Amino acid sequence: MRFLERIGAVLLSPRQAVRQIAAGQGARDVAWLLAARVVAGETPRIARALVRGWEGNLQAALMGLGNAAAAVLPDVLGILIGAILLSLFAGRRRFGPADSPRSPDRTLDLAAQAWIPYLAVELAGALLFTALGRPMRPFEEHAVDVTAVGWASLIWIAGLLELKRA
Repeated sequence: MRFLERIGAVLLSPRQAVRQIAAGQGARDVAWLLAARVVAGETPRIARALVRGWEGNLQAALMGLGNAAAAVLPDVLGILIGAILLSLFAGRRRFGPADSPRSPDRTLDLAAQAWIPYLAVELAGALLFTALGRPMRPFEEHAVDVTAVGWASLIWIAGLLELKRA
């Protein structure tokens, strides 16, 4: 499948996407989405850092780029915590005979895929209120956050069930 089909599968047919990931089709797409999130959300900061680098202030440029990249740290931390929890709840098992190498652990891939609906809802909320020409009110922001976490949790639970079934 192509990139958009894989991302769409997580949003529209999560069971099938979770089964494919658990069967060994990795989730490298999330790295591209994280990079796109940095570029889209931190473009002014990246541009300032590049200008500072062009002007010869390499230290300021590197700090600016580092700060831009740090914007996704909460997302990465959420993915890692999700993977750790998947490992704890699903347990570690060997797939195949005891003398064969263990199949790769898919908990990180599954946790990363659970982040995709979170990103989609947060992005949709931001685009909606940008189109409306006003910032979100606290209640609206809370509703978007709860919806995003809820949908991501459903994908995470589907991943957990698939790991337990395997």
